[in-house]
Amino acid sequence: MDKNYVDLSGTPDKTAGTTRTLVRITVHLSSLLMASPYSAIKGEEEG
Repeated sequence: MDKNYVDLSGTPDKTAGTTRTLVRITVHLSSLLMASPYSAIKGEEEG
């Protein structure tokens, strides 16, 4: 039986844990990219 997430009475532990992990990884990646910006085109200069 399929259920929609909004129909649940609460957030399942596995879903909450996965969401926390994805947020942590995303924040870490964001900080790395801010410290060392990636240029999609080789040799492209900033500004």
